[in-house]
Amino acid sequence: MNSSLLLIFISAACFGIWPLLTRGTALPPTWLSFGINAGTWIVSLAWLSQRPTVPSARGLGIAIAAGLLNGLGMLSYATLFTRRGVEISRSVTMTGILVPVFACLGALLVLSEPLTARKVTGLFLGGLAIYVLKSG
Repeated sequence: MNSSLLLIFISAACFGIWPLLTRGTALPPTWLSFGINAGTWIVSLAWLSQRPTVPSARGLGIAIAAGLLNGLGMLSYATLFTRRGVEISRSVTMTGILVPVFACLGALLVLSEPLTARKVTGLFLGGLAIYVLKSG
């Protein structure tokens, strides 16, 4: 298994499993989001201590802006998981399908990446999957 595929697998496993843990917390969304982000900080600091670097101000500023978006997304995600009657399996899947849709469209508009037939097909199938999950 190449290193990229291993990282994709680890990411997918972690992102697929952690929402299941949230049901056992009985925390309100803000505390749930705070706890999840605290865990992220712990992992990040442990990683940084092994690879000390000095970031550029621009790079760090962009990373913080991305973190603000991540924080808003995390709070929305946490709010979703604290609602009774919300099926985590459906919600995680729908969110997971929409992430690449936003990434693909953002890469097209912001990074000028090409819109290929394969990407259009993927976007269509993602939309179809959302429809099936939402109507089921």
